[in-house]
Amino acid sequence: MSEIRILAIESSGINSGIAIGSDKELIYESSLYLKHSHDETLAHQIKQTLELLKMSVDDFTAVAISSGPGSFTGLRVGSAIAKGLTFGNHPKLIDVPTMSAFAVAASEFAISLNIDSIFIIIPSNKDYFFVQEFSQIGEPKSEPILYSREEVKCLNLGSNIVCGTGASEFIENNYQLSGLNRLTPRFILKFAQLKFSKQEFIESEIFKPQYYQDFTPTQKKVDK
Repeated sequence: MSEIRILAIESSGINSGIAIGSDKELIYESSLYLKHSHDETLAHQIKQTLELLKMSVDDFTAVAISSGPGSFTGLRVGSAIAKGLTFGNHPKLIDVPTMSAFAVAASEFAISLNIDSIFIIIPSNKDYFFVQEFSQIGEPKSEPILYSREEVKCLNLGSNIVCGTGASEFIENNYQLSGLNRLTPRFILKFAQLKFSKQEFIESEIFKPQYYQDFTPTQKKVDK
């Protein structure tokens, strides 16, 4: 039986990157810290990495892609590349929700610190944020909810772990994990490994990322 290899692509934020791993381990990771350059650099970054590692698309069992919510351009470019790589259903395609990827990455800290909940905060448009609560092991406890900046400040986040690209704005009395305020390719890989173990794939022909403007979370007012 051939080795399992997963190519994970992160393009939902202002930076981009890729990770390569087995179904259990991280083998390689590369991130490019050039803001909003996905359309110019991501495909080239993947090509260069495969050449460096002497690999081809045929060597991969699955391709994982961050599916949003996130940057419109980043998600559009990343999804187009992932769908192209998985055309014909080989390799398999794995979609990775960005908020779930953050939560699973934070779960080991929540377990070690015995913290009950993980809150993921991701900016939407001006002065609005998506907030979702997860359990200690990274399972959803709520749907994503859209809050204004002032409403997030009024949330009773308690002494829980708070992470995500919008977390740094709301740091009072919470466990802040600085390494979890930016989504990295290894986080995409980690969640993809979980989905791979359950054989949870999506057909490339029907995959569509969750753009901010298409995302329809529950909008909820905070009791002050």
